[in-house]
Amino acid sequence: MNSWDSEYVKFDIKDGIIYCKYKAFQTFNLKIAQQVVEDRLYFQGERILPAFCDIRKMVFPDEQARHYLAIHGSLGLKAVAYFISKDSERSLIQFFIKVNKPLIPTKVFSEQAEALDFLKLYKR
Repeated sequence: MNSWDSEYVKFDIKDGIIYCKYKAFQTFNLKIAQQVVEDRLYFQGERILPAFCDIRKMVFPDEQARHYLAIHGSLGLKAVAYFISKDSERSLIQFFIKVNKPLIPTKVFSEQAEALDFLKLYKR
């Protein structure tokens, strides 16, 4: 299975990178964060991969969800590149990275090519 459309995220694996395209939904709470991580781990199986997360439609997670994602969201991943469309989103994601301190290398990008160059450093 190279592609899966879950309730909150569309997942694809291409060239050793897992692509996570978040869908638009109203709130992002702990329950949703747990489901997103569970779905991703199920989809990727035993593979440990870098992740490209397209969060342009995603609402900013609440505090409990952010804490959960910083720890448990790192499971099975080597690095995360968050892809955004607006600079206003950059400050929110940088806040998440600074305050919640994900366990793996995590950066925010507004250019897809730059994000993929970053992730290539973490491919096998």
